[in-house]
Amino acid sequence: MRIKIIGVVGAGIMGRGVSLSLAQTNHRVILVDISSEILDNATKELREYTRMQRLFQNSDDMPSPGEVLDRITLTTNYELLREVDFVMEHVTEKWKIKKDIYPKLDDICLKECIFASGTSTIPITRIASLTNRAQGTWRP
Repeated sequence: MRIKIIGVVGAGIMGRGVSLSLAQTNHRVILVDISSEILDNATKELREYTRMQRLFQNSDDMPSPGEVLDRITLTTNYELLREVDFVMEHVTEKWKIKKDIYPKLDDICLKECIFASGTSTIPITRIASLTNRAQGTWRP
């Protein structure tokens, strides 16, 4: 399976960092969060980070900040994840939050889409049980 578009759920520190790393390696990213305010902060931080990185790493083969940022779509609309090949979840480590996300992702995303969780405390089998794709859910 060739991964073309990656969804990242949660625009906090981890979600921002993952989205930026993916965009810097030529992946198209859809970054979803429930808060427009968090997405606004993420936009500002990503813009600042790409400018600073370009300044300090000054490499000709490095994509421009604009190129990197153009690869990231920030949204509150989960429906934009409909065509992604891979989803990485990086929301707060609270079961009551995570348990509502995975059934929604399961309904929206392609059946071939793989789900990954950045959890460090919740068993991946518990998360997978919320979906119809237990074999396609994992913790990196």
